[in-house]
Amino acid sequence: MDTAEPDSSDLIPSTSRGAEQTRKITILSNVDSLNNQKCGSITPLAVSPPGLHKKISNTVAEKKLFSNLAKRPPVDIEFTNLSYSVAEKRSFFRPSRGYKTILKGVSGKFKSGELTAIMGPSGAGKSTLMNIMAGYKSSNLVGDITINGARRDLRKFRKMSSYIMQDDCLSQHLTVEESMKVAGDLKLGERMSVKDKQLVITEVMDNLGLTECAGTRTNQISGGQRKRLAIALELVNN
Repeated sequence: MDTAEPDSSDLIPSTSRGAEQTRKITILSNVDSLNNQKCGSITPLAVSPPGLHKKISNTVAEKKLFSNLAKRPPVDIEFTNLSYSVAEKRSFFRPSRGYKTILKGVSGKFKSGELTAIMGPSGAGKSTLMNIMAGYKSSNLVGDITINGARRDLRKFRKMSSYIMQDDCLSQHLTVEESMKVAGDLKLGERMSVKDKQLVITEVMDNLGLTECAGTRTNQISGGQRKRLAIALELVNN
């Protein structure tokens, strides 16, 4: 004789099934009502269906990001067929001076508003390319570098750009906030009031996560905080 396992719903009394269905309907109705509620411009988080979360609007926070910094026009950097070589040292076995090519026919573009990573093995020329883009190396260089489609004026470009080196140079006896105030006084000058400078400093420190270590000396903060502080010192005047 064939046997079949009873359905789990058959084991629940009719009164219990009715209560369970009522509970499910109540939960669904609560979720639907929660989805329709809004607090200002932020929609509350609800699970509907299970496992998927509604995206919380963050437009207000995005609008406040670096709102006190000076406005700068967007900059697109493009380089074409860059080649760079360095002179080799003379030795007993090499009396004649030769040249070693580090970059050969490199082309690319850095677009404004985007984060670009230069990746490659050790000795591939990543730091050399960065030094050329920053204007630190200009001799023995072949190729074109343009800023917004125009040929780069190295003197103007150095004033409108910042280069954070791999080895940061920070004042060891100043706190994080004191370092930011010194940078603000030097870079923002007298054209901005003390109150406005403090707004800029507070905003940059808050966005880069330096508020918690504002009173700590720079020689006592972590490596990540040192790197963020080096970036913050350059962001003061955008």
